[in-house]
Amino acid sequence: FDEMTAVLTERGLLLRQGTIVDATLIAAPPSTTNRTKSRDPDMKQTRKGQKLTDEQCRINRLTSGFRSKVEHVFRVVKRQFGYTKTRYRGLYKNSQQIFCQLTLANIYMMRAHLACPEG
Repeated sequence: FDEMTAVLTERGLLLRQGTIVDATLIAAPPSTTNRTKSRDPDMKQTRKGQKLTDEQCRINRLTSGFRSKVEHVFRVVKRQFGYTKTRYRGLYKNSQQIFCQLTLANIYMMRAHLACPEG
């Protein structure tokens, strides 16, 4: 990892900070209650094909450029590597597994740049 980090940094291809969030819509049962039998106040429900407000459309247009860069990484991890589901094996092991997947996705996406000699 250290060597790959050095190569990506040297070529100006390493992103040092940011936030990655993947929100894939899946079918789920309608129950949304927890132990206290109350709804999670942070939870939002959505439906594909819902009509968006003008404000939601404006925000989507402003953020779509940033979002597409992140979505491309998830496409590589999910489609190229087949990593669509995971089983909980402990926070450390799961974190290391996704860290490796995202590192490999970055290498995969930058393969053309990494193959070229500097210059």
